[in-house]
Amino acid sequence: MKKIGRPKLENTQRRESKVLVSYNEQELEEIKRRAAESGKSEAVFVREASLSREAIRVIAQVNREAVSELRSIGTLLNQIAKGVNEGKLARVDPRYFEEVGDVLRAVKREFLGYGDSEDNNGK
Repeated sequence: MKKIGRPKLENTQRRESKVLVSYNEQELEEIKRRAAESGKSEAVFVREASLSREAIRVIAQVNREAVSELRSIGTLLNQIAKGVNEGKLARVDPRYFEEVGDVLRAVKREFLGYGDSEDNNGK
């Protein structure tokens, strides 16, 4: 009797190793949506996306230099905020520093290619 079902894969094609990846609810929904739009299973979609050349972002040198400059500006702002908090400088509305920090983080994310998403610690 002939076996029914999928033919066995060669050893080089078998996928026996697994990686546990955690997503929050919104991320998982986004993966499900994109996989459905592409007509692929979630596993195939995630595998292909993670192994594609496009998934690896190459940060241009000009962006690295801009991020370095932004980091320097952020450090300077932190020093100013410390001086204000210690009473060594005139009082500045703390909302100013929060707003500037938010802008710097957004610009950094854009330069690094993170778009609207947050990196691991929001910085």
